[in-house]
Amino acid sequence: MASAEEIIVNGQVITLPTLEVVKAVPIMAAGTNIDWLVHLYYARRDFIRCRIIIDRELYRSLNPEYLYYVKGLIDREEGNSIEALRNLQKALDLNSKNIETYKEIGKTL
Repeated sequence: MASAEEIIVNGQVITLPTLEVVKAVPIMAAGTNIDWLVHLYYARRDFIRCRIIIDRELYRSLNPEYLYYVKGLIDREEGNSIEALRNLQKALDLNSKNIETYKEIGKTL
């Protein structure tokens, strides 16, 4: 007889795939780049969590350019243009070759 994870179909035993929806949060080593997580929360428009991560990581990050960039985008979305320009300018100071930052400054102005 087949177990709970197996069913009999047309005389053959088929194992059902497991559906693991919730996975454990991966343990990240110190100094791991978490730009992907910041982008994920920004894309979901979860600005509160995004700001928490940005504020925490700005003090630990070796290259906070992307963090300032996203923080500027969030400020602009929330209607705070002055603070958005400040953060985008900080991102531009760290990498003056990033054309996307120039575009976002133009949109904010």
